[in-house]
Amino acid sequence: MKQKKNRFLVFLCSLLPGAGEMYLGFMKMGLSLLIGFFGTMGIASLTGIDQLLFVTAIIWIYSFFHANNLGGIPEEEFMKMEDTYMLPFVGEKGMSKTLRRIVAGLLIFMGVIMLGDLTMRMLPDAIWNLIPTNLISRLAVAIVLIIIGIKMIAGKKESLEAQAAELSRQELPAPQQPQPDQSKENEEER
Repeated sequence: MKQKKNRFLVFLCSLLPGAGEMYLGFMKMGLSLLIGFFGTMGIASLTGIDQLLFVTAIIWIYSFFHANNLGGIPEEEFMKMEDTYMLPFVGEKGMSKTLRRIVAGLLIFMGVIMLGDLTMRMLPDAIWNLIPTNLISRLAVAIVLIIIGIKMIAGKKESLEAQAAELSRQELPAPQQPQPDQSKENEEER
């Protein structure tokens, strides 16, 4: 149950992304920020793309100010706030077409960047026949990211084609029975 809390404790909890929202009773918002923060850190460490740590800083800053702003709004507005997931693809509707394409493009881009980086690192190792195992695991992750991105794009296309076929079947009008001509009936009655 959400309720107004001590502002100092909100400040302390907001130092960990998502914890301030959870302390205020917004579990879905807090969980979204927590998963976003630690998920991005995990992906950055697993892929070796250190630039993703910039995204974790953005999530931390957003979460910090979001929790403190929630703690400072008036009581009546606070009670009207709805607890929803902040991740756009979590929920009843699923991921939108545009977001799906963006995520797929990012996955493909990350995979290509990793492959390029690994290729440059492996050239000297290939000469000496020394291939470190961490490079092999990064290569595997890069290939998987590219495949997931391509599958997301292809899967959405098949889904849209199936939906279009279903809609076209639903829009076909039912055959109508010929209606007797009302003017002929009126003439016969006279």
